[in-house]
Amino acid sequence: MGGRISRIATCAAMAAMLCGGAWAQQAPQPPAPPAPPVPPPAPGMERMNSSAAAQSQIITRTNRSARAERGLNASRPPELRGDNEGWTFMAGAGVLIRPAFVGSDVYKVSPIPAASLTYSDLFFADPARGIGLSHSFVPGTTVSAGLDYNFGRKEKDDSRLIGLGDLDGGPAGFAEIEFRPLPGILQALSLNLGIESAIDGDIDGYEAGADLGVAIPIGAGGYAAFTGGVLVASEERMQDLFGVTPAQSAASIFPVYTPDGGLRAATFGVTAFRPVMGNWNALVSAGYERLLNDAEDSPITVDVDQYRLAAGLVYEF
Repeated sequence: MGGRISRIATCAAMAAMLCGGAWAQQAPQPPAPPAPPVPPPAPGMERMNSSAAAQSQIITRTNRSARAERGLNASRPPELRGDNEGWTFMAGAGVLIRPAFVGSDVYKVSPIPAASLTYSDLFFADPARGIGLSHSFVPGTTVSAGLDYNFGRKEKDDSRLIGLGDLDGGPAGFAEIEFRPLPGILQALSLNLGIESAIDGDIDGYEAGADLGVAIPIGAGGYAAFTGGVLVASEERMQDLFGVTPAQSAASIFPVYTPDGGLRAATFGVTAFRPVMGNWNALVSAGYERLLNDAEDSPITVDVDQYRLAAGLVYEF
């Protein structure tokens, strides 16, 4: 009898061990500990993470001489606009301080428009860039093309120009490509390549440029943007802006001068945009251009250091 009870106890113990092992194999594993929370981005920095498809040209190209004279681009850079799928419109006015002509040491003050009309990141129209289309064919790259207008040069702009004749302005076509290959907030860094070629008017040839840019948020909805780059001009463009023909030499104080095409200037620009009250926004843009090579050596050039300052108020509708 005792042996029977012992065998029953042994079987019961073995069954318990087997059942316990099976339960242990089927029992759900405890959940993994949650990942540590990701700290929220700094105010305004979340807008720096817009998709590559939403990228288009950064606005700081207005430090270039021809574009600065046309007006102010009131749109925010794409990395600070967020995802915008509709129309946006801003309009206002500003004041521009600029040289009387490229190479002058005399500065003039004039009113300029400040505006921007955009549809998503496909269409843009503003007095600084012109009117055109843009599209991101691959992530981090945006191509833009359109039409703008080059203002000419008048003898009445400065007594130094007497005898050189007027240079009538005219329409021009442009194409640009912007690279933003880095992810996240580093999309604020950009490389911009562009070319503008005359269609009509007295200023012929083309001008091409390369700019490195960076934009950073300042406050809610504001930004500051910085660019540095170089400008290259064709021989025709250099001749029109800095050359002196025999006929012009005979009628002016300058000797004959025939510049070559090539590196024309180094540029630096700063632009700041900040909401001030309600839908009103303040916009300031400053540019510096250092004339180089044959532009620097031209007898027409008085000052190789060219400065521009523009400021305005715009209303966002």
